[in-house]
Amino acid sequence: MHNPWLDEHPVEYGDFIIETDIPERAASLAEYLGTESAFNYVFYRGHLKDAEKYGYVHADSPLRPHSMPIAASNLLLPIAWPLFLQGSPNYVFIPTSVSRVAAGAPEDARTNKKVAILDSGSIWPWHPVASGAEITASSFVGDAPLDAMGHGSWNMSAAYLGEAETRFGLVRGVAHASQVYSASVLSPFLTGRISHAMKALKEAVGWGAKVVLIPLGSEQQGPVETDPFCRVISQLPDDVVVVASVGNSGRAWSVESPAVCPRVIGVGAYSITDGAESYFSSRGPSGAWYETHQDVWHADLEKYGPSLK
Repeated sequence: MHNPWLDEHPVEYGDFIIETDIPERAASLAEYLGTESAFNYVFYRGHLKDAEKYGYVHADSPLRPHSMPIAASNLLLPIAWPLFLQGSPNYVFIPTSVSRVAAGAPEDARTNKKVAILDSGSIWPWHPVASGAEITASSFVGDAPLDAMGHGSWNMSAAYLGEAETRFGLVRGVAHASQVYSASVLSPFLTGRISHAMKALKEAVGWGAKVVLIPLGSEQQGPVETDPFCRVISQLPDDVVVVASVGNSGRAWSVESPAVCPRVIGVGAYSITDGAESYFSSRGPSGAWYETHQDVWHADLEKYGPSLK
């Protein structure tokens, strides 16, 4: 199908060039297609016939949170989940002050580096673990930037914040950061897409974050050289470190994007009580797309080496 817009705007989309007019042209293309753009990528929802003809046009896939069980009543999860499990012989609550030691975190882990997290929103500012931290919070899904379902609060406090005594013991973050940027890319009802996360990533890096935690993911879209998350992350400044959870599928060949990307530190789940990888953690050797494209997988493995998960 002939597209007159492309005749007037002959440009290849996908290069991470923030200082040019490529993002504006991508936004113009997004408006023409009735969709939206993030960075200079154009995302569509549903099916777009002959999508490849538009250049770097990708499905705006839903984001999936990774780090804690999700109940139907997400708004009540921070309260209902521990109350429901308390006293159950099948569950042991291990406070983060213990798990951080098991992970090998140093005793004094204070940092003055700016850090960021992309999740369901910021921990509430009057929470005791947030004391002393300067928190900047933004929302990319139209809701308030404060967490309303527990996922973002848990990850933010476990990764970056201070300590507090609770009925489950002492909770303490792996690193105690003084400046944290929290980007809400998941609503309380878990609606969020990769375009939201990529916009948030741009803002976080622009704010000055040197470490970005992404405890969520989405389906891998092609090899790492064309997957939208991987392309963007590969061209971030060298001093920016991105950490992402691999997923919760519990099977092989199920690492999600962006954890699958070579520039990303992918993190799986570990059971302290079992002394082994958690049964629900996604497993490698890489993402689902590579499982059905073994020739590309072997070629990329030779190119990127162990960094290709």
